Amino acid sequence: MWTRSFLVAGLLSSVVAAALTVGGLWLALFAAERAGARFLPTSFLKEYMYALRYWMLPGIPGALIYAVCWYRVIYRKRDYSWRKTCWLIGVSYLVACVVGGIVMLVFVPFAMLTRPDRPPSIPGVAPWLELAVTMASAEILIILFYVPMSGVLLAIPFLLVATPVAFLQRALLLGAFSPRGPGAFNSEH
Repeated sequence: MWTRSFLVAGLLSSVVAAALTVGGLWLALFAAERAGARFLPTSFLKEYMYALRYWMLPGIPGALIYAVCWYRVIYRKRDYSWRKTCWLIGVSYLVACVVGGIVMLVFVPFAMLTRPDRPPSIPGVAPWLELAVTMASAEILIILFYVPMSGVLLAIPFLLVATPVAFLQRALLLGAFSPRGPGAFNSEH
């Protein structure tokens, strides 16, 4: 089962699974946001889901690293059990959070340096010092607030979308590459 064709199929299906997960997560958050805007009992969802939908954007590059996570967690260990699939889901989420945080750490200072509408300077403070303090404050807020908060708030929506996709990928790969034939998949794997 652990052949080169299994590796290629696993990596290609991981790219598709990552794209389905990102798209499904974005659509689920968008649908919840629209439902919040439409119905009074769920009106609190509108702003919450809007924020989550845009908080997930920096994590998209991390979600696309799912294929690398699949290779490291499943293929290299030669273990495609339920436990390893659950571990894969958790590892891929943590990698997406870390990569999203790194994207924010790089993007925010760049955006601050290139924005045309800078706020008025504080009298008596050098502009470069003011910019340095503002950028350092933004970086600290990203590390202490943005990454942990978005990681906690997006965990449940991510698990609701990524878990079925990961187990569907597992079932398809084990069904196609089982040593007993394509129809011999069972829960022993």
